[in-house]
Amino acid sequence: MNKGVYDCFKDNNMSVDVRTFYLDAEFLSAQQELDTLSLLLQEYDNKPLDLILVCDDQATFSLLATKHPLTYKVPIVFSGVDYVNNGVLEGHSNVTGFTTKPDFVKCYNLAERLFGRIDDIAIIAEDTYLGKMSANEARQQFEQLPEVATIYNSFPSYSKTDTIHPLGSMPHPLHIRIERVDSQEARMLKWILFYRLHSCCILPKWSPFYSSLASMGTAPFLMVNNEGFGDGRIGGYMTPSYNQTYDATNIGVKILRGAKASDFPIVASKQYPVFDWVQLKYWKIDLDSLPQDSIIPNMPFGVKYKKAILASIISSALFIVILMFILLRLYKREALKKKQVQQKLSKEQLELGITIEALEEGVVYIDRKGNVLSMNESALKWLKLDGSPDVYIKKNVRNLFYIQEDGNPFYLQNMMEHLSQQQSSRKLNDTAVIVTADKRVFPVSGSVSCTFKDGNLDGAIISFRDITDESMEKELLALSMIAGDVFAWRYDSYGDYVMFDESFFRSFNIPDNGLHAIMIQKFKSIIHPDDYGWWKKTIKGFYSGKISKSTIQIRQDFNGEGYQWWEYRIASLPKSSLGNHYKLFGLCLNIEKFKKIEEELVRVLDEARESDRLKSLFLANMSHEVRTPLNAIVGFSSLLIEEEGLSIESRKDFINIINENCRLLLNLINEILDISRIESGILFREETCNLTDIVRDSIESNLPNCPTTIEMQMDIPEEPVSFISDPFRLKQLLDNLIDNAFKFTKVGKVIVGYILAEEGSRINLFVKDTGIGISETEKDKIFERFYKSDDFVQGGGLGLSICKEIVKRMEGTIHVESEVNKGTCFIIDIPFRKGKVMNEREIIENV
Repeated sequence: MNKGVYDCFKDNNMSVDVRTFYLDAEFLSAQQELDTLSLLLQEYDNKPLDLILVCDDQATFSLLATKHPLTYKVPIVFSGVDYVNNGVLEGHSNVTGFTTKPDFVKCYNLAERLFGRIDDIAIIAEDTYLGKMSANEARQQFEQLPEVATIYNSFPSYSKTDTIHPLGSMPHPLHIRIERVDSQEARMLKWILFYRLHSCCILPKWSPFYSSLASMGTAPFLMVNNEGFGDGRIGGYMTPSYNQTYDATNIGVKILRGAKASDFPIVASKQYPVFDWVQLKYWKIDLDSLPQDSIIPNMPFGVKYKKAILASIISSALFIVILMFILLRLYKREALKKKQVQQKLSKEQLELGITIEALEEGVVYIDRKGNVLSMNESALKWLKLDGSPDVYIKKNVRNLFYIQEDGNPFYLQNMMEHLSQQQSSRKLNDTAVIVTADKRVFPVSGSVSCTFKDGNLDGAIISFRDITDESMEKELLALSMIAGDVFAWRYDSYGDYVMFDESFFRSFNIPDNGLHAIMIQKFKSIIHPDDYGWWKKTIKGFYSGKISKSTIQIRQDFNGEGYQWWEYRIASLPKSSLGNHYKLFGLCLNIEKFKKIEEELVRVLDEARESDRLKSLFLANMSHEVRTPLNAIVGFSSLLIEEEGLSIESRKDFINIINENCRLLLNLINEILDISRIESGILFREETCNLTDIVRDSIESNLPNCPTTIEMQMDIPEEPVSFISDPFRLKQLLDNLIDNAFKFTKVGKVIVGYILAEEGSRINLFVKDTGIGISETEKDKIFERFYKSDDFVQGGGLGLSICKEIVKRMEGTIHVESEVNKGTCFIIDIPFRKGKVMNEREIIENV
């Protein structure tokens, strides 16, 4: 019971101070129970008490019967209560808990499962309140069973024998005996205790007297509550003590964390079939006949986990056998492998000796003191030593040669000390030289690799070769390449970097890390985003083996001063010579100057082509636009001369047509001359302009040409705006746009005005009409020269082109907003250069 309490607090991470008190109710009178519990509660009158957990009927209801003030204030959670006394609970809203109401019918069904048919059941109860409650509960439950024939009850309040169902109505009637155990009924114990076929006993409550009856007789005893084992009872349906106290404590934890006892209704605890292992063996009850959720607390470990232990033993034995078999095979395999490795090692040593002798590089193997252990013929050749390599074994290497850099004669020793800490190899620096015993000095290329034994430096292998001729050829090549801005490069896939000539970094002021290398990630990042895809595709072609040579032109920014054009001529060694790695190398050439020249040539060529195209277009359009009014002039002039019978009115009409076409021809010539002057760069006047006056003058000058069905309106700010510009060109802009609005507006209005935009930094002039509008496809074409959306409309198609050129010269923009059949608005956006608004006197003086 205590374990359930402590485990629940532990599982909920709650630290509490718990005091346990055992009420030995079976040996105390009712008054003694009340006195004992009252004294216990008085100890906490002046001490904080947060929760009371109580188990069993007598302890619960005796606690509440004390009517101590704490029983009304402190939350109380009970468990293991078989019969709830509602009279005692009345007025205690601070009490909740779990009941364990006996289930006699379930116990009877369990007996039939274990022993077969049951005809007689004896229920033994004492003459107490709980005994009477259990006897009454047993009678009420069994009365509901159809197979119950009679119920005998020795308690005084009942008749001795009641017939529940007629005996003839069932094949195997069940007889229930409810025996009151006291001095008067003791004579019946002998009949009850001893085994009779198809019978069993049920003990509803533990008692120091009659609970030992199970061990005194030979009849099977079952129980309906958790009162412990060891006195001859087989088991029954009950709630284990651990479950009772754990569930009650869990409710208590929630109350301690802020909940109220009234939030939790009184509920029944879940019951399980619980059995005594000793009695199961005594009655020879097969474990397979027990319910699946049965609990046997005292079952021996070996029996409880027999199958698991047996499976574990078999698995372990099988594992050991398999392991031994595997180890034996591994041993044989390792022995064979060791023999093969020894044979291979001997063969490789022989091949290594042959290889070292065949190397062009000199190889010298020394111990950590510098004594020569071995050397090859090439070493003798480079050092100009006579004899065979064996002659120089055990001689100190410094007596034969030493390697120095920048005048440091201990370069080799310093490198060996450095490598002994890193346990690696290192190439000789480009400036390293060998000084021989006869004081000859020559540059070398090679490496130093240290050998180790038990983690300590054991020696070093020095490989080298004379690179005097190579260095001279390299310098000559570098000099020739620098003159043409051509540089060698190669990609090292192991180090993941691109190496260039030292002169490459020096010539273009590019940061050098001392290794003359650029990491591949940085190399990729300095490629122009538009060219990176082309570079990636080319390199991928090399990796796939599809190409072995290629030339690519890309833009790169090596020094942070902007992108420049570079041409890479790339080659690759065959894959078979490099294993799984490709070695890319080649030449790179700065072609920025060539690209600029090429771009300039392309630009000039494009301009020449465009000029030729515009000339052809101009001649074609001029031929059409000039011919049309000239034909009208010539035709109607001939009619005036040849037709003598024409009326005066007809002659006036012909003369008006001739005048109108003369005017159109004059306007066309003026527009052609005007756009030519603008494109030739004629200077615009710069003076203070009153924009309101310019808009008003433009409207007044165009009113005579305004159709009667069109109304002209002006939309300008209240305060006139004055700024620096060319008033003649501004008025020309408005006149052209107004004339264009008249052509495409039959009925409605034309609005001319301006506003200050972008906080006064720009001026927006606009001409808005309610004409036929412009479709989306034509918006980009209307500013082209000679373009006319309607060939039947008068004009040469140059007005909007002139507007575009004027606005461009004014460093502004012109755009159109239009909707078909609703109207069009041309907006001119030009910079505002502040000027002074002149009054009438100033205007006259200025003139």
